[in-house]
Amino acid sequence: GKMSIAMTRARADAESRLMDEKKIIEKRRTIIVLCARFFQDLGYLNAVTAIQNDTNVSLDKIDAADNIDLTTILTEYEDFYEMRFGRKPKLTRKVAGDSDNKKDIDRKCPLPRL
Repeated sequence: GKMSIAMTRARADAESRLMDEKKIIEKRRTIIVLCARFFQDLGYLNAVTAIQNDTNVSLDKIDAADNIDLTTILTEYEDFYEMRFGRKPKLTRKVAGDSDNKKDIDRKCPLPRL
């Protein structure tokens, strides 16, 4: 009857939300891995250790694919953006040293353990 249709829809909605959450977590994990690999390749070993301790994501368990690195991803994004919008994307911004920007420092939040 109608109740089973509603329950089926509710179950499908819940499963869809769960899949969306899993995709978000997987995307974050991928970004963390790519960052850790980038820092490792640059020799920032303390940064890599801190990332691994803070996130429970270790390059010993999961690493960037052979043909993927942050520099390539950034370059391809810049090229795509420039082709699409006719200008390079603005990826960073200057932060003034006055106290008005203290709120930006407070923006930091604890990292999720993945």
